[in-house]
Amino acid sequence: MKFKQIIWAYASFAIFGTMPALAAPNETVTVYGLSPKIVLHEIRKMASGQWDAQLARWDSAFCPGVLGLDEPFQGIVLKHLDRAARAVIPGLPATCKTKNAFIVFSENGSAMFDAIDKGLPTLGNGYDSSNVSKQDFEPPDRRIVAQLRQDRPVRWYRSTSVQYFNGAWGDASAQSAKFDEKGTLLRTTFTIVIVDRNLASGASWGQLADYVAFVVLAAPALGENFNQNSIMSLYDEGRFQSTAPSLMTPLDDAVLRALYAANPAQDAHAEQTEIATSVSSEVTHKTRATH
Repeated sequence: MKFKQIIWAYASFAIFGTMPALAAPNETVTVYGLSPKIVLHEIRKMASGQWDAQLARWDSAFCPGVLGLDEPFQGIVLKHLDRAARAVIPGLPATCKTKNAFIVFSENGSAMFDAIDKGLPTLGNGYDSSNVSKQDFEPPDRRIVAQLRQDRPVRWYRSTSVQYFNGAWGDASAQSAKFDEKGTLLRTTFTIVIVDRNLASGASWGQLADYVAFVVLAAPALGENFNQNSIMSLYDEGRFQSTAPSLMTPLDDAVLRALYAANPAQDAHAEQTEIATSVSSEVTHKTRATH
């Protein structure tokens, strides 16, 4: 059974009955005043990566799909994700066919993950994973699986692959994926985001859609708490936070732009430092412009 068929077999088609209508953007949210040290600390969670490798990013093959959700809510999620993706990923086509980023809505996120894990147990970091073939994957780290089995409003994981300078693809675990290998790029090639309808209730559709968009594009560290100036703080402490921003904030936008613009020929820590410098500079510039 193909992966998409497995997902469809287990995905429920109910919607968030308790979720309110989209909220207006919160104009009072600000990232001004964050020190460079705090920015770097947050970025190491918001754009996480293996220390001796590049940070992974999507390329123009990015193609999201939403399962288990009816319209108009499916369209809201896709619209927010498309808008965020086009702001940072160059060359995205107007339409796409081969889905490689699945956002799955389920009544029970843990049961959904277990079903996916049993149906496609080798899903992890492999190569050429955009083909969604079992042979293209290595088993995921058991520690990651343990985190994914824990009840939480939203959980996510991804596959990464190495793209060589000649366009060929390779295993992300190979030495050629390391940061000091010139002419290679570590790409995100497959992502699954599982939204537990019951645990995620309370958020507006705008909040949830922007939260999912940031997760898909940046793959933050799972299970962390985030700065209150980020949409990622929406589910701090594993539950909905009523004080979280209404939509993506200037901090979130700046982090995504800096992530996709950073020089990949360096280790993750160096990239995170570059991203933090860029974000801090942008924040400082905006602060000065408002005074």
